[in-house]
Amino acid sequence: MPLSQFFNNLWDNIRQSPTFVPTYIEFSANQTDEPALFSTKFDDRRHYFMVSVSEMFLSYNRLWHQNFSPMVFSVCNFKYNGETLEIPYIIGPSHLKKFEQRLPKGMLFLNTPVVGVHPWRGGNLSLSIILCRVKETNNIEKVLSVVEDVSNSLDFSAGLESYTKVGRVVLKGFDSLLGFEQTSPLLGINNNFGQASGNPFRPGYYALVQGENLDKNKFWVKNKRLCYGDSLDTAQSYRDDDFVLFRIGISEDRKDEESLSFYKQYTSIYEYIRNQSELSENQLLNLKSRLRQLAVDIRLSPDLTTLQADRIWKEKKEEIESFVDMLTKLDGSDEEIRIKSMKMDPIDQIMDEAAGQLNF
Repeated sequence: MPLSQFFNNLWDNIRQSPTFVPTYIEFSANQTDEPALFSTKFDDRRHYFMVSVSEMFLSYNRLWHQNFSPMVFSVCNFKYNGETLEIPYIIGPSHLKKFEQRLPKGMLFLNTPVVGVHPWRGGNLSLSIILCRVKETNNIEKVLSVVEDVSNSLDFSAGLESYTKVGRVVLKGFDSLLGFEQTSPLLGINNNFGQASGNPFRPGYYALVQGENLDKNKFWVKNKRLCYGDSLDTAQSYRDDDFVLFRIGISEDRKDEESLSFYKQYTSIYEYIRNQSELSENQLLNLKSRLRQLAVDIRLSPDLTTLQADRIWKEKKEEIESFVDMLTKLDGSDEEIRIKSMKMDPIDQIMDEAAGQLNF
């Protein structure tokens, strides 16, 4: 059974829970103190998206912390490397402790990431976020610990190809947890974005609040916190019941390029240069071949947007060229040996050549 069908069946079972009746709020720009967040539309050549739980409040009315622990389960379905992937993620008690703050009325969790930084490739995206209450018993703690460890074992920043291998384990583990009477889904949303659903994918804030018939117009977001009142200026922190406030963010750059697969190819070029006693014509031709492969690896990386891939390639090419010139001067050569010389095409053309061969 494909993961998509497995999750659809799982979701059907979850939403039949008698307590699964939250109020869902999609905030407009004027309901937050971050109107600029809403002004940019996702561009499939330029932007990355990410999802984080900005604030989650768990009222002591549900005996949180005394007998129960929270568990957040998320599934994000989006286009990646020419395929549609379904990436599940679980944050259990051990992970949430890092974000916990104790309040008189309950527990507060702030700025908890649930979906890493990924290029937006267009098409359609679905996002599910589910808050569960888990009773603290030996058996269920063992299952939750294993599933949580699997979910957190791989770093999103290293790319998604390896993470998909454990997706089915996480989904089945969550399904097993729901089989315990001690596990109760409390809040959840399964939302679809994109042309097919008629719901544009955009950055912004969204909230799930326990309770029905709430006035959505009186909810606001200030300083990444959920507030309630007659206006943005006068609204106060909302603490009447359990809620989850999550944020879809947008960025033009990811800052973790060293964790991506092409970076080893980049550092190997410096290793090659270091192991050469001189940079003769043959060595420079070999270097050009390595640079061409680096250009292709960067351009084809499914974890980079097109525009950032082009920027990174330009930076790496200029860094390596400058490094070779510096070594040449240290050798005391009368004539600078640049990568552009020795009957070689300009490095500036390598990316264009690679792109042309690959029909970009």
